[in-house]
Amino acid sequence: MSSKLPMNTAENLKSKLPAFAPLATCMVGFGWFMLLVLPDRQFTGLGYVAFLLVAAGGIGFSTLSVAFLFHRSSFPKETTGEMATGFILVFLFTAILFIPIIDTLVPWFLKTEVHAGGKPGILIAVSRFILKIITLGRNSAFNTDTTDEGEIFMGTFLGVALLEELTKVAPAAYLAYKATSKDQSMRSLVLAVAIASGFGFGVGEAFVCYSPWSGMTDFSGNVLRWFLLVPLHGTWSAISAAFVWNNVRSMQRAKTNWGILGYMVASVCLSAGLHSAHNTFAGRSFFWGITITIGTLWMLKVHALNGQASLAFNGPRALPQENSPIEFNIGAENPRDSFKQITALCFALVVVSGIFTSSTKSLSQRPPSYGQRELHRVPCSECYGAGRILGPLLGPDMKPLICPVCKGKRYELVP
Repeated sequence: MSSKLPMNTAENLKSKLPAFAPLATCMVGFGWFMLLVLPDRQFTGLGYVAFLLVAAGGIGFSTLSVAFLFHRSSFPKETTGEMATGFILVFLFTAILFIPIIDTLVPWFLKTEVHAGGKPGILIAVSRFILKIITLGRNSAFNTDTTDEGEIFMGTFLGVALLEELTKVAPAAYLAYKATSKDQSMRSLVLAVAIASGFGFGVGEAFVCYSPWSGMTDFSGNVLRWFLLVPLHGTWSAISAAFVWNNVRSMQRAKTNWGILGYMVASVCLSAGLHSAHNTFAGRSFFWGITITIGTLWMLKVHALNGQASLAFNGPRALPQENSPIEFNIGAENPRDSFKQITALCFALVVVSGIFTSSTKSLSQRPPSYGQRELHRVPCSECYGAGRILGPLLGPDMKPLICPVCKGKRYELVP
């Protein structure tokens, strides 16, 4: 037995790298590499086609990375359906409800006077307090005049990251909470659904807020989002899901829904912290961006992957017959060859989409905008409560979005 142990350990160490490297390469290597080598150009002409090619490459590359991550793992029979459901639910919620609620209904609710007593009044007061904190946080996170990094970090944490991480982990948390089987295959399924849900949020956010038709015409910035930030959303969700899984029994013993929500919030605090750190520091320094991304991957490995090491790297264990386990495999004898082919294909899609962007001028060589100013989505002081919400930054040639209350009559240009 002693002679076999070193061999098995060596095999484990040797087989961990091929399973984990693709996701790391996707987020750390490929995403940052594309940002560095691509020319800084604008989407013009066939920009929509170029954007869709970039998006298709990013989704394909991220999906393949997840397949490698769970290579040779066993899952319950409904794995594919559960992952697709998590992706679609979070994508639709993000695109149709999440962003409109934050940008439109929250300001409307804060300025609307509602008087009620008893439990409804308490609920309304608590909701107002929470929404005001979120609003102030978003203002600190998105206000380009804010220079204090601590304020930006806390604003991002309270106004952006917690909401997004709760949204992404919800399908996986529900699956974990309702799971009757606590074996390893079920845990792998929860993590896979969390990653799929994170992709759903990242894709929904990118299509609505970070695309040529939303005002983001920076080609290299869109490539970075699809090949780095969409996978990162899935990674943060997997870290949250691992914490949720570990606290399921405590959640089930909670006497109230507030207790369950408390465990959920605690479970997403770590990933929300990583999310906030990335938003605060990654854009300021390439070094900090790489460091935070590597730290995120390390947290994924420690909290999400180590618990399934015996399954992912040594092959499936014998599971109870009623679980109907299936192998989640990418269908290639040599995974590295398949990974190289997909990487080359995605690189080709990005290059072709770059050709479709007809403007080859660097953004730094563009003529300065009117009065050296940029257009911001400036909140109406009357409609949005003394400017507590600051919308997304728009390009220098874009018109501000229309206020849903005053129809844009009080918008103004600011430096």
